[in-house]
Amino acid sequence: GNLGEFTIQELALIGNFCSLTLSEMFTLIGKEYPVPGITAGDREDYRYEIVRSNYDEGNIRLFGDIFNYIPVSKVAVTIHKNRSRLAKSIKTQIKNLTLAPLVTIGTLCHLTVNETLQLIETQYQQQKLTQKRTLKNSS
Repeated sequence: GNLGEFTIQELALIGNFCSLTLSEMFTLIGKEYPVPGITAGDREDYRYEIVRSNYDEGNIRLFGDIFNYIPVSKVAVTIHKNRSRLAKSIKTQIKNLTLAPLVTIGTLCHLTVNETLQLIETQYQQQKLTQKRTLKNSS
């Protein structure tokens, strides 16, 4: 099957079975993952360039930080996804998203597959911590 069709959660689980962290899984996936085809037209918005320069300056540490520089609505149209669902999932439940649209967003922003995977992983780990804390506080 196509790697891009797995959700982040599924990849983390597969990693667990093989005693690999998500980070290690992403290192392996990054070697295999084909760079998505992007046309110049897909990238005509100058803000994609701004994402790249902010990434280089260290202003983007989580996948969701990308959307401080380009609106989710803009990206959603290009990757043919529902804007509000995409925005909500990235903010709170990135584990439920499949890899393909996330890597495509990274590619649009001139990020390499590995750079994108790193941002996804950081976002995922942060959300996992937040959910643990929320569970602990509510019990």
